[in-house]
Amino acid sequence: SDASVARILALYNEQVPDSPPPIPPEILHFMSEECDFRVEHADGSFMDHLRWCHDFTHCWYKSDALGSDSAPLVLLLHSITGVATNFFPMKASSLPKLEALLSPPVFKQVVAFPTFLRFLKQRSFIRDLQSSSNLFQIQSVTLHRVIDNKPMTLTSDEMWVALNYQLIHSLDFLPLTHLGHAKKQFPNGSYHFDSAFLSEYHELYNLLLSKNKLFVDVKPIQLLSEELTDCPPWNFYSFVKGMLSPKLVSATVEKLTFQNVQRFSDEIGHSLTYEFSYIKKRDDE
Repeated sequence: SDASVARILALYNEQVPDSPPPIPPEILHFMSEECDFRVEHADGSFMDHLRWCHDFTHCWYKSDALGSDSAPLVLLLHSITGVATNFFPMKASSLPKLEALLSPPVFKQVVAFPTFLRFLKQRSFIRDLQSSSNLFQIQSVTLHRVIDNKPMTLTSDEMWVALNYQLIHSLDFLPLTHLGHAKKQFPNGSYHFDSAFLSEYHELYNLLLSKNKLFVDVKPIQLLSEELTDCPPWNFYSFVKGMLSPKLVSATVEKLTFQNVQRFSDEIGHSLTYEFSYIKKRDDE
C-alpha cells in the first residue's frame, strides 16, 4: 500500500548513514554497451535491484576484505555473469573486458556469485557447512562458474565473503509484509511458510551467525505472533495453504526449487559439484 511505501522510505532515509560512492563511469558504460538488463525484475527494473544491492552493501556490509569502495561493486555486478535461471546479461566473450575493469578480488567474487546463488537454492552446500565437523579447517573450495562451467577456487575467507553477499542479495527478495502469521487463518505457522526466499534466507543467516561469520549489520527477522488484519484477499490457494501442514508445504517448495536449479544447470552443462580442501594437520598434532 502507499502507506507501507511511505513508512519504508521514511525508515530508509533515517537510517542510511551516508551516500554510497559513485559508480565508476567505465563500469556504467560496460553495463550499458556490453550487457542486457532489460528483463523485468520482481518489484521494478533489473537496474533498481542492482543499485539497491550496491547501496545496501555500502551502508551495512562491515568486512574490509575488498575495501569499502570495492565491495558494493560486487553486488552491483552480481547478476552480470548469470542468475538462478539461465538468463545471462553479458556474453562469456566479454569476460576479458569485465576483468580488465575490476580488481582481481572483485572479479573473482562477481563470477562466483551465480554459482553461490544456485548453491543457496539447492541447499546442500549450506547444510554441508552447517553440519561440518571440520568447518574451520577448510582451506578452500573449488566450484564451477555458471557462465562457462570453468572451475575456480576460493579461499575459505573468500567463501565466507561470498556467502555474506548472498545474504545481502536475499534481502531484496523477502516478502515485505505478513512475515508473521494470522492466528485465525494460519494457526500452525508463518503466512510465508511457502516462501523459498524466506526459508533460504533464514538458513543462510543462521549459518553465518552460528559460525561467527556474519559480516552484514542485519538483525534476525522476527516472525510476528499477533493476528494480521491486512492479509491479502482470501482465495483458493490461501484456503489450501491454510489447511496443509507448514512442514509439508515448505518441504514441497524446497524440493521443487532444488529440481529447478538442477534443471537449469543441466540445460547449460553447468556442474553444481564442489570440493573442499582442508588444512593439513602436522604429524605431531
